Amino acid sequence: MTSTFGANKKVVIKAMDLIQETPVPGFWSKIVELNEEINKGIEDVVRSSDLKSKVELLKLGLKRIHVYSFQSVFAERWIWKWHLMMQTRVPVIKRREECEMQHGNLVHHRFLEIVELRLMALMVGKLAMMVDMMLSPDKPSSSNFEDKR
Repeated sequence: MTSTFGANKKVVIKAMDLIQETPVPGFWSKIVELNEEINKGIEDVVRSSDLKSKVELLKLGLKRIHVYSFQSVFAERWIWKWHLMMQTRVPVIKRREECEMQHGNLVHHRFLEIVELRLMALMVGKLAMMVDMMLSPDKPSSSNFEDKR
């Protein structure tokens, strides 16, 4: 039996595979727009009764993550930076100067990437919940992802 976490892990790996080499100008503003679009996409998936439509909506979400992508170095160190963020506990609201004083140059230089990682992790989690809803619409297993994150 596949656990909810196992299914979500596959989606996260798939999304990581879609990350391209070149960053897109205006990434920060686009990532906020993308978050809003994925929220709307989840509502569309919930309303849709046609499985084919749900698959197409999911592909659209993954394609948009692909379009507004990270640099390859960021992709390669995805897990390491997630660990760094959890260890240093850098709040999103902190200014770069505060991070430099508290955590040194590494976090100063990587601060925006860490913030973007939080947003990306949130969005990939939302896409994973969409997959859960598609695979098992009768079970409320999607909520498990939020709790175990």
